[in-house]
Amino acid sequence: MRNFVLLALQCMLFSGCLLYDCGYTPNDDTLRYRTDSSNKVPITYSLEFSTCFPSEAMGTPTSHSVMSKIDETLKACDLFSEVSYAKRSSSGYHIEFMYRDDGYDQSKDIMRAYLYVYTLFMIPIPEDYCSDLSAVVYLEGKPIWTSSHTEKCRYVVCWYALPAGLVLNYWSVWSAIEYNLVKSVVNDFTREHVRRFMRNMKVDVDDPNVDL
Repeated sequence: MRNFVLLALQCMLFSGCLLYDCGYTPNDDTLRYRTDSSNKVPITYSLEFSTCFPSEAMGTPTSHSVMSKIDETLKACDLFSEVSYAKRSSSGYHIEFMYRDDGYDQSKDIMRAYLYVYTLFMIPIPEDYCSDLSAVVYLEGKPIWTSSHTEKCRYVVCWYALPAGLVLNYWSVWSAIEYNLVKSVVNDFTREHVRRFMRNMKVDVDDPNVDL
């Protein structure tokens, strides 16, 4: 048993995980609008965050990273006079985001560990999970609109994915997955906001493919 544990530790130290998305979420830029400042209204947002990954897992999404991307994207669209984090209340204009990772079964960790060690991490072993971001928009405490986007993600565990596991996953892949989900939901929302509340106002958008 002691030899098994030592072998497991050695393999885990010199192994990695290659993560990539399956392309379910569009990789679009944030829609940026131009309108008079008098047409802009303040908005607040909140985030409910849930992940299936253990808290000690490295390089997985955090509520802080998702929230910072939401804040950045809402401000980048330049459609609101003020963007701030706040809990949902019965007044004002609010968008509530819900982020969830699902599909990783922690109860199978022991089985995975035996499989990884006995193959010496030489055989790539794929696993799938999903990341989902949805949003509900509230006006004066009442829900008026919702949207959701989901990305299927696959990670492959093997020793020669070490560089990806330590650097690429967190700084590139995870960030891209989060950004794509956030941008997709926010773009849906801003199009609906313009269509519903700014129909008689002058609004331009940088993307020529968007018909306002």
